[in-house]
Amino acid sequence: MTEYVSLGWLIASFLLIILEIVIPGGFILLFFGMGAFTLSILTYFFDLGWLAQMGLFSLGSVMYLFLLRENVQRLFRSRTIEDPENEFIGKTAKTLTPISSEEGKVEFKGTQWPALSLDKIPAGEEVEIVGQESITLYVKPLK
Repeated sequence: MTEYVSLGWLIASFLLIILEIVIPGGFILLFFGMGAFTLSILTYFFDLGWLAQMGLFSLGSVMYLFLLRENVQRLFRSRTIEDPENEFIGKTAKTLTPISSEEGKVEFKGTQWPALSLDKIPAGEEVEIVGQESITLYVKPLK
């Protein structure tokens, strides 16, 4: 009977790890999958009651979560080429309309973007993108 319990935890661990891959959630399900895998090994060798299994599963998952989450995130963060939120900052764009603190448009990578600036910038000028909020770019003159 303990083999079936162990097999159940093993299947649960694989399902949780697969769900982590399919549903990105900040590496939470991965650690629950690791807790289930650890419990599958423990239940293979020891006959544990369901209450002990739930306690060990919870304890193991939380332990993995707190001990390994930052390292796993750092590992995957270093592989990303460029953070999408910082894609605009420091790049140059061209003003399509005059830009003020109230309205304006710039062209960046072939696309028109709403833009705002503390300075008044005429149309046709090159500007540097210094910030972004939603789809609005904050720019300043290059000169």
